[in-house]
Amino acid sequence: MTAYASITQISPQQRINGWEAVQGVQDLTGWEFDSKNVVALNGEWNLYWSQLLDPTQIAQNRQEAGSHRWIQFPIVWKQQELGGILLSGTGYATMHLEVKLQPSSRVLALELPLIRTAYALWINGKPVANVGTVGTDRDSSNPAKLPQLILFPQADAAKLDIVLQVSNFHHKFGGVSNELILGNAEEMVSRHDKRMGLDMLLVGSLLLMGCYNLGLFLIRIREKTSLYLSLYCFLIGIRAMLVGEGSMFMLFPRLEWLTSLRIEYICFYMSMATVFIFCRVLYPGQTSVRMVHIAGWSFTACSLSTLILPPWIFTAMLQVYLLITTFVWGYAGLVLIKARLAKKEGSLFLLMGILVYGIAVGIDIANNNQWIYMQGVSSIGQFYAIFMASFIVSVKSFKAFSSVEILSRQLRDLNIGLESRIQERTAELEETNHALEKINDDLERLETSRRHLLSNISHDLGTPMTLIQGYIEALIDKVVVGPEQQDKYLRLVLNRINGLNRLIADLFHLSKLEARQIDFSMQELTVDQFIECFSERYVVEVNNAGIHFNMITLLPEQNGRSLQRLIIDINRIDQVFTNIVFNAIKHTPRGGSIQLGLEADEHSIQLKVQDTGVGIAPEDLPFIFDRFYKKDKSRNSAAGGSGLGLSIAKEIVEFHGGRIWAESTLGKGASIYFELPFNEAGRYSDVSSSPIQ
Repeated sequence: MTAYASITQISPQQRINGWEAVQGVQDLTGWEFDSKNVVALNGEWNLYWSQLLDPTQIAQNRQEAGSHRWIQFPIVWKQQELGGILLSGTGYATMHLEVKLQPSSRVLALELPLIRTAYALWINGKPVANVGTVGTDRDSSNPAKLPQLILFPQADAAKLDIVLQVSNFHHKFGGVSNELILGNAEEMVSRHDKRMGLDMLLVGSLLLMGCYNLGLFLIRIREKTSLYLSLYCFLIGIRAMLVGEGSMFMLFPRLEWLTSLRIEYICFYMSMATVFIFCRVLYPGQTSVRMVHIAGWSFTACSLSTLILPPWIFTAMLQVYLLITTFVWGYAGLVLIKARLAKKEGSLFLLMGILVYGIAVGIDIANNNQWIYMQGVSSIGQFYAIFMASFIVSVKSFKAFSSVEILSRQLRDLNIGLESRIQERTAELEETNHALEKINDDLERLETSRRHLLSNISHDLGTPMTLIQGYIEALIDKVVVGPEQQDKYLRLVLNRINGLNRLIADLFHLSKLEARQIDFSMQELTVDQFIECFSERYVVEVNNAGIHFNMITLLPEQNGRSLQRLIIDINRIDQVFTNIVFNAIKHTPRGGSIQLGLEADEHSIQLKVQDTGVGIAPEDLPFIFDRFYKKDKSRNSAAGGSGLGLSIAKEIVEFHGGRIWAESTLGKGASIYFELPFNEAGRYSDVSSSPIQ
């Protein structure tokens, strides 16, 4: 298997539709050798098995019946059947093809692939290539390896007579494994240069990544993953120079075939061992130590056999090693799957790399077995897998460097800015101190409020209960004997009990509001409907108290108001208005005035109840919405009210998403404001659309 090779692509149209050779003749008279067209010399070639014939002998024996056979070219001898005989990988033969062309003076080029293990080529009777020494046995032949591009003039010839002698006694697979490509010299040279450039680019990239990972290892010697990855890159890079376009032979033209073959196989074996150890170091919890040892000993044995045994033996071991390698890659994939399930860093990227490489190797194996025609794909898959591994190692190193850099910077900043940090902490402590002082003040105020609350409750409940007790004792002691007087006392008792009931009901109502245990019946109203509903609802009560009432509205244009909607519970908002208005009536003397103001913008409507009463002292203003707040601490229940009205109003407004506040100047009256938002984002999905009652 060639794990790293150049890429040669000939479209299927160049192999079919009548362009292949038939019985030793390939008719290309209609083929256009322009700057882009090349053709593969495939099809039926004449084969003279166990004969080494030159062009003259071919011409003499051509007419003799049974002197040759037709074989499908390209051909690998091993497992091929010829005349009922199954061929081995060793032997020698002569192959002949006549190519018919349109006469021209153009310069053509013929690309010769890897031919194992020695060959000689003639075109139109002239020797044009000779690699190694072609012989009839192992002693008389000399193996060599060198892919070539042969340029020759057509010289107005109407045909090309190609004679190819091949011998192999040193490798398991003899013959021609890939196609011979014919084309215009300029195009063929360009194709060859591109493939050579791609080959050198991939080799250079592998060696560069090897140096890069070796540098990472030298920086962090304890991180062994970068060391094994760099070794793998070096091994694969060296092997890549020995296969494909054979750039190693161009750099070292005197490199012996056997030496290069041993290096190629050893690099292949040791690179697989390096991959397995790399997975073990990267994911130790998912890789078996026993499997690492088994794979290591197997790879070492194969490498030693490559050094000791002759090539026709150790090349035959490749199929066995391919089975071991398949198992190793399968196990490595299993390790990465387990690492992925354990959510190990980088396992998904490596798994993708191995998957792509496995598919590419499968394609190359199919190409080597003549199942498909797509050569050298494994080089791309291998490069992708190495790139993924390098990416993971780089990310790990980057995170380690980043952590060290962050710690160093934090330590430097801590040393340099220690004084400023102390100052900042001191300022924060001072702010916390002030906040605690404020909390203490609030707690003290809450404690005072609690005492006032208990005092108010005891006063509000105690006074009526004492009066009720006195009225009942007077009735029992017959102090009150007249029917009219008894009726009067009973009415007084009833009034006191009703007052207590109102107090208890308000307290219970406020508690349920705070716990959100009261159902609200929400309705959608326009601004105009809202004004119509509440504009004249309180005029009679205010006027009956001897107080003047008026209403002021500051609203946008009618067209703009048509799109503004309020989602409210009308009865609860009426309760808010009632509590605020009656609170204003209670604190406004006769002859005064109460004003209801409405103002709207694009987001909300603001309502104001302003009176001309005595006002609220500044120290009391923050607490008027607290439970049982009453400005006059000495008043009793007879003065009216439970002190819960504004607290109830606050809870209702906040449920509607609004807010409530107060402004006052002592002696000049007070203003209670509350704001309700418009339904801009559909805060309520279940809204009643019944008309206003």
